[in-house]
Amino acid sequence: MSWLTRPRFVCPPRIARVLKVAILIALLLMIAAPTLVTLAWHLRHGITIECRGKAIYVPPRWIAHIGDANDAMLTKLPFVLSLKPGGGVLSMISVGQALPTHGENVEVQYKTFEALFWNLHSDLGDAVSGPVRIGTGPQEAFCMEATPSGTTRSYASCAIQGGKWTADFMGDKNDMEAFFMIIRRLN
Repeated sequence: MSWLTRPRFVCPPRIARVLKVAILIALLLMIAAPTLVTLAWHLRHGITIECRGKAIYVPPRWIAHIGDANDAMLTKLPFVLSLKPGGGVLSMISVGQALPTHGENVEVQYKTFEALFWNLHSDLGDAVSGPVRIGTGPQEAFCMEATPSGTTRSYASCAIQGGKWTADFMGDKNDMEAFFMIIRRLN
């Protein structure tokens, strides 16, 4: 056999089987990576994340981190790795403190909030609904929702706890219930 035609790498059959099994396990772990990341996050942090003295609930299949503006950023990951472009992140939620209003009436804040949301999303051609009030007293949330036509995506924004906190949602309409659960559990 000439040096040009001989195999460059020869390994015994036992080592070849071990390599095949190792490659298969590595592929399975990469496919299941989003689920493993979510599981690891919840094992490390539990079901809440602290943000500016508030405990923010993080549902199963969601992970969270504190962003640059000290707001909690929650992300829902798929069960398995998606090969479709943009198929990796399903929904996102941000929760943080609102800008101080210097003694402005809460109802005036809500009207301003509603007008800003309405103007932004109606200019984009979204179907806007709201306002919806959830809860009462200091736990009240004032929410607006927008849905682009022909999609299952949805956007929502809420002024929480008398306008002192805000929460925003962007993602699949089926994840809206998780968004409202996070708002109700904010303490």
